[in-house]
Amino acid sequence: MRKNKLISISFLAIILLIFSTSFCAAEVDFDIERQDVEINVYEDWSVQIWYFITIRTTDGPHNGVYLGIPDSNISDYGASVDNELLTVEQTTYNGGDVLKIYFPETKYEGDVTELKVSFWAYDRLFPDENDENNMGIYFIPATWQGRTIPFQSVSYVLPEGVSPEDVKFVPNPDSIFEDDRTVVYFESYYTTAESFDTNVLFPLSYLVPEDEKRENPSSGGNGGTGGTSSLYFVLAAAIFFIIVAIVIIGAIVGALRVKKKYISPELAMESLGVRKDLDNVEASVVLGADPIKVINLIVLGIVKKGLGVVESWGPLTMTITKEEKDEKALKCPNCGAPLKVGMDKQKCDYCGSEVEVKGRPSYYENQFILHALKKDGSLDEKGVRIMLENISKTVNKKMRCYNRVDTRKHYQAKIESIWGDISSASDEEKYRIFGEDIGWLMLDEKYDKRIDTNFRDVTTGWTPASWWVWYNLGRASSLSGKQFSENVKSTNIQTDNRFGVKSSKLKAALATPLAVAHAHKGSTSCACANCACACACVSCACACAGGGGF
Repeated sequence: MRKNKLISISFLAIILLIFSTSFCAAEVDFDIERQDVEINVYEDWSVQIWYFITIRTTDGPHNGVYLGIPDSNISDYGASVDNELLTVEQTTYNGGDVLKIYFPETKYEGDVTELKVSFWAYDRLFPDENDENNMGIYFIPATWQGRTIPFQSVSYVLPEGVSPEDVKFVPNPDSIFEDDRTVVYFESYYTTAESFDTNVLFPLSYLVPEDEKRENPSSGGNGGTGGTSSLYFVLAAAIFFIIVAIVIIGAIVGALRVKKKYISPELAMESLGVRKDLDNVEASVVLGADPIKVINLIVLGIVKKGLGVVESWGPLTMTITKEEKDEKALKCPNCGAPLKVGMDKQKCDYCGSEVEVKGRPSYYENQFILHALKKDGSLDEKGVRIMLENISKTVNKKMRCYNRVDTRKHYQAKIESIWGDISSASDEEKYRIFGEDIGWLMLDEKYDKRIDTNFRDVTTGWTPASWWVWYNLGRASSLSGKQFSENVKSTNIQTDNRFGVKSSKLKAALATPLAVAHAHKGSTSCACANCACACACVSCACACAGGGGF
């Protein structure tokens, strides 16, 4: 009898061990607050992928995560938290290839972990199904068992020599710019568990011949690290010694476990309140501005950054300036005098004009330059419509969970505040504030009247800044307050003839959100009829497996 009782207790202990282990695993829970991915594509066909992940533990103990990877053909993987290298194993989880990443210490409810992970992937570049002279990558980041990731971004850093004009993409990126190499940047905001797939292609000529491409230097794709069998052996040997302790601790925890208090959720639409980080073009969409005004703001922004020059109005024609790599001598746009090399902002020594000659384009300025302008510098109505649709789509994404009415009031108050600053400023300050904030002031329906009120009787003259010369075709050395008032009111003329496009055909572009266009595996066309991008399709997705926690 006693022997049977001991056997029964041992059997119960094993059952409790199994149960408590699985139960504790189920209790691990966490949120992915942000996930940024950087994909570096090199001329030797190799791809280095970086993940920057913000993890908030909601129920511990939490010892680490499984990060999905495209497949087992990777090498040189590693991870860190606060510059401390972590233990990482390549394994499988829920049938997919993953990296098992151990936190430096156990995390509990409320702990936030800033995780950085990198690995090299191979055989991830595929030809464009529509053009064999292009190669690219179709990437789907790691997912997290149905968890919503509020903010996600993917950046492609392309091989050296690739220019923005060479690139094709789906969907349209939020920004594309040149640093040391061309970068294509996408971002998305989510309130539900959604995937985030992007597709970028570039000319094959920027890669070495295929027979010279870099192969995985690690045998078996294990990153040069040992397997995990020794770890399992040690764990198995230790189970016998800790089984009784686990049963006892499990019993104590079970006795002390208190049912969490249920808090009834409050129903609130757009509960995040006011979206305060929109620029004037994005705010113009929220404020319901006419599409011609939105175009005007974009043109003004491009000119103020020194990225382009207006050649004529009625209809508009522009020249986009190319950045010179060999820093040629610059000339003042107002008087033609030489300027100092290497200074982005300066005053002309001869006429006193303020000159600013450099600035990075926003995502919509890139789209304007790439798609909305014809070769002759005039506007392409179809390209303009597509650009406006993409601005509308981006703004609608940014406004998810935010209150549109309150956001509109916030920007109306911002405009009123700027006018207030102008009205109480000295003459010189009036001009300075106007120059800095003209993009906001032009959103005011009473713009013309308020320009007259604040500037017509000003006795101090105004020396035009470089952007004004490039935008409004002015050549005056100085303007009186009255002349200034008449000149700057012309910036607010919103007519079809002035811009060479029809406002009535563009209003629908800003009226409704546009669904995101994605490239799908095996697809040979864009997913939307009016896709602004050059259609980009590769046959295989670089899809990372789903991840989890332990």
